[in-house]
Amino acid sequence: MHFDIEISFKPSDQNGVIFYNAQNNNGTGDYMILQLVDGIPVLTVKFDTATPLTVTGDRPIQLNVWHTIRLSRSGPQVTMAVDNTGPFVGELSSYTVLDLNAPLYIGGLPDQRPPELIRSTGFVGCVSMLILGKEEKVIMDSNNQPHNVYDCDTCNPNQCLNGGICQEARNDRGYTCLCPTGFAGQNCDRPGEACHQGLCGAGKCIDTLDGYKCICPVTFTGKNCDVKQNIDYPAFTGSAYLAIKPPNTTRFLLMSMKIKAKAPITDGIIMYCAQSSRGYGGFTSLAVRDGRLEFRYDVGDGNVPIILTSNMTLQPNEWTDVRITRVGTVVSLRIHMIHNYNATLTSAKDLYLETPMFVGGVDDTIILNNNTGVTGGFSGCIKDVSLHGDQLDLINDSILSANVQECVNLIRGDIQFESLCSQCRNGGYCLNVDSSSCTCEPGYSGVYCENRIPTNSRAQDDPCASQPCRNGGTCRLDRSAVQGYSCDCQLGFSGHNCLTSFELLQSVSFDGNGFLALPPDYLQYTTLNQEPALVALAFNTKYDGVLLYQHEEKLRYGGDFILLRVNDSVVVVDWDLGGGRNSLSIPEILVTDEERHEIYLQLYKDGAVELTVDKNPRMALSNGISNVMNADSKIYLGGIPDHLNTENYYPGFRGCIEQVEFSAGRSLNLVDVAVGGKNVERCKK
Repeated sequence: MHFDIEISFKPSDQNGVIFYNAQNNNGTGDYMILQLVDGIPVLTVKFDTATPLTVTGDRPIQLNVWHTIRLSRSGPQVTMAVDNTGPFVGELSSYTVLDLNAPLYIGGLPDQRPPELIRSTGFVGCVSMLILGKEEKVIMDSNNQPHNVYDCDTCNPNQCLNGGICQEARNDRGYTCLCPTGFAGQNCDRPGEACHQGLCGAGKCIDTLDGYKCICPVTFTGKNCDVKQNIDYPAFTGSAYLAIKPPNTTRFLLMSMKIKAKAPITDGIIMYCAQSSRGYGGFTSLAVRDGRLEFRYDVGDGNVPIILTSNMTLQPNEWTDVRITRVGTVVSLRIHMIHNYNATLTSAKDLYLETPMFVGGVDDTIILNNNTGVTGGFSGCIKDVSLHGDQLDLINDSILSANVQECVNLIRGDIQFESLCSQCRNGGYCLNVDSSSCTCEPGYSGVYCENRIPTNSRAQDDPCASQPCRNGGTCRLDRSAVQGYSCDCQLGFSGHNCLTSFELLQSVSFDGNGFLALPPDYLQYTTLNQEPALVALAFNTKYDGVLLYQHEEKLRYGGDFILLRVNDSVVVVDWDLGGGRNSLSIPEILVTDEERHEIYLQLYKDGAVELTVDKNPRMALSNGISNVMNADSKIYLGGIPDHLNTENYYPGFRGCIEQVEFSAGRSLNLVDVAVGGKNVERCKK
């Protein structure tokens, strides 16, 4: 019912089979074939008892140049994107299952083939990259069966200029250039500093026309992501974004937020979520367009999308309440809970949202749907975001981010912000100029004393009503505590009311209710051929709990993961590479004795996992045929955030974790690298 295939190639002839896959070895039954016909890409999907579906490109592709084709099927819809053009779409008559059980052929097809493919010829040229689902296949792997296939010399001629060194690579060009000092660019064709490891710290480096730029995680800013920052209300500057998991529902959407646009107001995307990251299918978006708010909803059925546009011009530097909904076939936009705009979809078709839900802008790797109407990111601030009635913590709930800043400290200075004290309402006042909230008169609550407490309610008996948790902490009812509440403190603060500030060094303490988030790229699974992925740490505890967790971020259910924990006083590692859950432990070593214990965990290229506890090693192989780890989320130490810990409810760690190392081979200074956290402290020596 679903497939995603991506292949990069450089053709030397206008005709030839790029790949072929069939149901049976004798050529009978279902099949799928991608080929060039007079230079035009043609995808044919044939079911045993149905008329073939053909999806064709719109023009011949250039010979002796690298191209990338992406194929996808979702339900009855089959799409083909050629070098990010298209998509070219075909629709099946029914939700027919495609059975492909025979080997996949690259560059040709066997002698036993369907009669209509007798005249199909083999491919002439190079193929550099094949991705099936999310797993990149090594085409020249020794386990495959080559026939008249040779290594393709993609470095002849050498495209790397200014003394750059060409190396073959499995990317859409077939090679990469190692540039000498002073030159940058894909072909070392311009002066500047090129991306290299560590240049952007915890961030991601991208080569640009005039050098490089860093995509910083949410808790870092600066040219090289080297400035630590705390964010209450995120600010976006046209090239920034946050991303959260997409909603699970398909015919229902309820989202609200407050936005403040900077002056001058420009077009920009506030929210975007789509069926495909390649720009086809359905999508939903909220944007500023021509100075007004615009909500678009497209179920991907071929009809024109619903477009709801406010008749109110946004005012710069003022907060605007926005609410967008879809219920069945009715789509709505509401401004300030007063001005309503409604429309009805032509069909009640489900909209399956597969990309993350982007807020404030969109990642450059995402191809926007052509019907979005706006391409750039939003410039301004966003707060109080809720989805399906649940308030979101955009900072800690984000799975991707880039160059987000703090609203009140926006570096550009384009937004003039009023002081908090000038916003106190209903007789509220500030105790001092550094107050993080207004002190309210009896009967009122909220940061600005904006909420009236009904006299007939029990709000005055709510210990959280006075907002006792400071510095961004969250109050929650806790009847086991003497004061009736507990505070979940943001990273960098601790204590009963989150009033104590501190900096982590190389150790971190947990009390069963927190976690520390590290950047995902500390665990590198794409370079397992060169070296295994490594985790090393020391700890002491007297309880069971999670030591480390990472999972496959974009999948709603299941997906690859790695989980290191203490269970029944024994260190256990659980993981899944796509072939099912695996588990490895060393039961003879008990670790809940409050003594110091050391762990080394290594994941190898063949799917083998080695766990060493106090110099005692144990190894196991992964289930299934897949040996590619696709876990790509933040790396969580000491616990799993509540919104991710919903299936097995693993307890948080209680104790001290120190000397955390990854493949780089040195202990991390946690204050420099942490990108989030809750309820952590320094270890007490």
